[in-house]
Amino acid sequence: GLTSAPLLHSITQDEEPPALELLAPGAGALLRGTIAAEARATDLNGIADVQFRLDEVTVGLDAAPPFRVSVDTAVVPDGLRVVSALARDRAGNLRSAGVPVTVDNTRPEVRIVAPAPGAVVVGPIEVLVEAADATSGVAQVELAVNGTSRSVAETPPYRFMMDSKELRPGTNVLVARAIDRAGNGAESVPVSIVPSGMTVEISEPRDGA
Repeated sequence: GLTSAPLLHSITQDEEPPALELLAPGAGALLRGTIAAEARATDLNGIADVQFRLDEVTVGLDAAPPFRVSVDTAVVPDGLRVVSALARDRAGNLRSAGVPVTVDNTRPEVRIVAPAPGAVVVGPIEVLVEAADATSGVAQVELAVNGTSRSVAETPPYRFMMDSKELRPGTNVLVARAIDRAGNGAESVPVSIVPSGMTVEISEPRDGA
């Protein structure tokens, strides 16, 4: 009888993991809030998906380039963490890449040490501010007087000099604002001060007065 020719099947064996590069965030980055994580993944037989993790927490998956997800960094505590990507090709081969980062979602602490609330001041005034941040450190401290920014200090001790003559009569309000290196900001409790006395102009009496 008639015999049919054998069917030839082409089988492609893929044991090579995909190429993977984590594009964002960069190594050593300071992260807070929601950030973008992005990876570049390629494979001759195509990429099935890329999974993103923050430490051991899976924070997103993307199945089409550009492989990018939004990551809420608040899913892990502050401190040194690892952002990683895991690429899977269509044959199931895997490759991972990761970078160390620092997560800081906590505001710095800041308070005005001197002058004391309600102080009556005269002449030169030194405003002393204490600020601290446990994770990323304090980047700067800003002093505002009556809602207007006056000066910025970037290194401790955070001291600001002013003169009582520059203050308006009556109550003046001082507020210090600290920003940490991750971008978190916090304001101190307002401190009210009062300049001592008021300058009164006395006109010379006119002749015959």
